[in-house]
Amino acid sequence: MSIVMRLVAMLTLLFQLCGPVFSDDRLVPEFEKLKTKSGVDVFFFPNPSVPLFEVKFVYDGVGAAFDPDGKSGLTSLTTAMLKKGIREPQLSEDMISQRLDDIAAGVDFGVSDDQVSVSFYGLNEHIDKVLSMTRLFMTFPSFPKKPFERIRNNHLDALNQMSDHASAVAGRALNLGLLNGTVKSRPSDGLREDLS
Repeated sequence: MSIVMRLVAMLTLLFQLCGPVFSDDRLVPEFEKLKTKSGVDVFFFPNPSVPLFEVKFVYDGVGAAFDPDGKSGLTSLTTAMLKKGIREPQLSEDMISQRLDDIAAGVDFGVSDDQVSVSFYGLNEHIDKVLSMTRLFMTFPSFPKKPFERIRNNHLDALNQMSDHASAVAGRALNLGLLNGTVKSRPSDGLREDLS
């Protein structure tokens, strides 16, 4: 039996064993599904006993698989840079971190093959401030040189250390075997030759 067939059989067994856990309705809290005028689905999970909010936007049809040839890792680098500086008002990475820390809030960006996500959270009383900061990250990033070099070098280090982790090597081999010849076979952080 080939390695791919063994892996498929193992994953099938895992999902069969875990299926009852994931299908338990008690794991999903009550929610409301709303639709904006522009057709965006919104899922609202109210919990009045907790004075916190968390918002997550997921953009489909964008992500690491859409990076141009020769520029793999572009989406990952770009999203990592969004919180490293703002042009208007001029804010450095440290100033941004301090402002978010002062109100116990956070903003995170994520990248997968075909999605980019933006999450922000904090105390209900500071939702306007967090929304404002998130808007600034997305509309006025400054892309300062020092943080860019640091993040690019971190991505290169991660690629160089991949061979030290069996699961990373196995995942990369599986991607190459199943998706070879497509952009989805590239790591989301980029290829070494594109980042160098």
